[in-house]
Amino acid sequence: MSIFDKSDLFNNLSDSIKTTIEKEVVVLSFESGAFVFRQGDEASGVYVVKSGTIDISIDVQGAKPLSVKRLTEGAVLGEQSLLFSIDRPRNANARALTHAEVYFINRRLFKEHLLPNKTSQLVAKNTSDSFERIEKNNTLKDYLPSDNIIQLVTAQQLIEKGQTIFKKGDPSDDLYIVERGEVEVYEETSDGQLISLSRVGVGGFFGERGVLQNIPRTATVVANTNTQLIRLDGQLFKEKVRSSPKLAGLMTAFEGLYNLPRRGVVVLSSGQVDGQSAASAVYRLHDDRRILVSRIIGSNQVLFIQEGINKEKITWLASDKAPGIELGLVDNQLVTINAEVEWDGLSMAARVLLRKKSSHRGFKGYSQLLVTLT
Repeated sequence: MSIFDKSDLFNNLSDSIKTTIEKEVVVLSFESGAFVFRQGDEASGVYVVKSGTIDISIDVQGAKPLSVKRLTEGAVLGEQSLLFSIDRPRNANARALTHAEVYFINRRLFKEHLLPNKTSQLVAKNTSDSFERIEKNNTLKDYLPSDNIIQLVTAQQLIEKGQTIFKKGDPSDDLYIVERGEVEVYEETSDGQLISLSRVGVGGFFGERGVLQNIPRTATVVANTNTQLIRLDGQLFKEKVRSSPKLAGLMTAFEGLYNLPRRGVVVLSSGQVDGQSAASAVYRLHDDRRILVSRIIGSNQVLFIQEGINKEKITWLASDKAPGIELGLVDNQLVTINAEVEWDGLSMAARVLLRKKSSHRGFKGYSQLLVTLT
């Protein structure tokens, strides 16, 4: 039985390609316990199991390697490191559990003859589980379908808790979607202190700001937990943004949120507000309040509202000098802002809303604020 009978990887290949592969493929033997490759090794090629069982495991700091799957006859392994625009080191260990034989296809043979004909199949195989897990929560799902995201994937990365993904000032070549876990975004001061800006959980993305503006990273990002990321090619993402007004609108809306004052911990997402598509941020403040900020996509309107407020108790302030701008109060506390992003007073009003309740100004002060800032 030849290699072509072992795996559907070789279905629908031309006879000439099969002949080329057959001439160069090598059969390798491994005794039980021997490594086919180790995590971190340079990727030299792809393997197809001819016989025996291969265990795939991931190194875990301070513990034994974690076994994630077992492969038997016909399974393909090692291709993930060679799928994308930049070759990656092995992201797992492959070790023979029994005496095993594998077909070895070298890197050049795989890249020149197999990958061009099987890219979609192989990328889908290595990413389908990931996108199924994040499909329901994916912030980009209504703006960039999963099949388009797959075209942008350059790698999947497992990041240990506490590990820095990138630092402020690093080149902005890629952006990331969180597949599992959570990351924290920090402002890094001149003396090296880290100030928390936001958190990004499953389905969220980060790193796009530097990519789209062609500037170095504006923040430092660290894994809060053991985290799995999907890395997207920055240049290809920019092309998607340029060709999609809807996606461009989402990016513009998020940029508006980034420019708002930072307080507490901010969690970004996309969704709908009153039936309109919006980019949103939830501010989790240190006094336990949660402020939802939504930027309506395709408009200049931004809405701040403190969660848990009875809307019927809100007293609205408005001024003829500031049409379309409203401040809402409950018991002399600012709880909501409805304004256009161009309003000169938006940043100061937002700071008032986001600061501690004990320092809020009274009713007269808010009236003066509205008039003064117009």
